[in-house]
Amino acid sequence: MYSFTAAPDYKSGFRLDETVAGGDQRYLHVLSIDGAVTSATATGDSTVAIALATGQSATITFEHDTVGATLAYAGANIALTPGVDTMPK
Repeated sequence: MYSFTAAPDYKSGFRLDETVAGGDQRYLHVLSIDGAVTSATATGDSTVAIALATGQSATITFEHDTVGATLAYAGANIALTPGVDTMPK
């Protein structure tokens, strides 16, 4: 793992480099800005539950064999398809 704190253009951050055997490999990265996410917990191999600093929560379920996911947030289920999606306010 490389710490970006040594790079003058970054305040903090890390880069993960990993070598794995071929086959069906999946990675989930939850990115948070300014502490907006207080926890992220994987459930199974395709779902993550996220607790937000606002007290709200979100659940994201990823497709296994295609690009896409479903976001459950603020009482709505939102299909996350390839492209740019507008999030609820």
